[in-house]
Amino acid sequence: MIRDMIDTHPMSRYQLRVVAFCCILAAAEGYDILVMSFAASGAAAEWGLRSSQLGLLLSSGLIGMAVGSAVLAPFADRIGRRRLSLFCLLAINAGMTIGTFSADAVQLGAARVLTGLGIGGLAAGLPVLVAEFAPQARRATMIALLTTGTPLGGVVGGLVATSTFGWRALFAVGMGLTLLMMVFALWLMPESLEYLAAKNPPRALERINGLLPKMGLAPLAAMPVADSAAAARTGTVRAIFSGRTGVLTALLWLAFFIATASYYFAASWTPRLLVESGLSKGQAATGGLLLSLGGVIATVGFALLALKADKRRLTSAGFIGCAIAFAAVSAVMHGGLVGVLLTTTFLGLFLNAAGAGMYTIAPDIYPANVRATAMGWAATAARIGGILAPALVGVLLDLQWTPRVLFLLFAAPTLVAAIAVVVRTRPSNPVAATPPSGTPSETASSAETASS
Repeated sequence: MIRDMIDTHPMSRYQLRVVAFCCILAAAEGYDILVMSFAASGAAAEWGLRSSQLGLLLSSGLIGMAVGSAVLAPFADRIGRRRLSLFCLLAINAGMTIGTFSADAVQLGAARVLTGLGIGGLAAGLPVLVAEFAPQARRATMIALLTTGTPLGGVVGGLVATSTFGWRALFAVGMGLTLLMMVFALWLMPESLEYLAAKNPPRALERINGLLPKMGLAPLAAMPVADSAAAARTGTVRAIFSGRTGVLTALLWLAFFIATASYYFAASWTPRLLVESGLSKGQAATGGLLLSLGGVIATVGFALLALKADKRRLTSAGFIGCAIAFAAVSAVMHGGLVGVLLTTTFLGLFLNAAGAGMYTIAPDIYPANVRATAMGWAATAARIGGILAPALVGVLLDLQWTPRVLFLLFAAPTLVAAIAVVVRTRPSNPVAATPPSGTPSETASSAETASS
């Protein structure tokens, strides 16, 4: 019932405000994710770290993110999207504070794990909240806009990194940003209507009817019985892994793994590898900044194209572009500053387009009562790729692999991800394979996504 109401009415100003705040929150989260890549050279110089040690430090935040996605994200289906988001922001702020005052690499690594825990839970929940407040016709566009947050945060990080205040200033800025987001979240972040309908917590009807008029929708006379009944009878594991939906999940995880491994290799190591290729620290920071700037352009462009074009084909095209861009960076690495900066910009563009596409594909596959859990587990598969890639690159650098070979190494997997995305897998019985959340539109949405 609620899903039908949202899908059949245009987005209200209130819904747009919710999406806009989630985008701002994602930008702060993106800054916190990428801060270590900009701080890496300064921390390595201060503590005399080897490349393999630096790789572990870059991966430490991703380890926390993987655990957060697997362990914390499912709580969004139990205690609500809003309450979990506030808890995750608290954890992020604590991690950034410890990172600001860390005395050695071990303390900084522990701070990054704590920060990653919060980011992992938040990153899985934000796309779900946006998806649940957006009508089906605008859902892909709204989620794609949300993904501008990570590269936009990287742009801010690149600007701070070019300052003369040192690497600790990067963490201090992140600490302040996260604290500000906590304050605004208490005011601007609502609970998901679909969560309230599916789980029926205390005062659910009152809370739903407090939100519906803000969205220009009529209040309900009673709780939608079908929604809460569906939540009670749906098994989480069955809803995610049964039948052909399980195949969709496997393909989704593979593409997420490759997308995140490729992204975090580029985001974490590009400034450092550019220094090793002969660029100054300032030029390398500019390269990292342009990588993120290309991502902002890509995600906004994806959001506009998703209004009309098929999001699966757009995502596959993004992965193919990644392969070409990785090869291009490898080819021009010693050919001059202009070529390097241009190719890193295009690499950021395609990496973020592919990532934006993955987050537009994923939420519609699953019913509301397991959606945050499914997104959290998919994000865990993605984070494993993000953990392995920076650490592996550090080891390969110690084994004398060159930056040119490393960029070329990541071209082939992105082609595999492009194939995984375009494989058409249609559940023979969407209702059985993916139990609905109780509304006809929810079932139709899952079936449409599976076959798109």
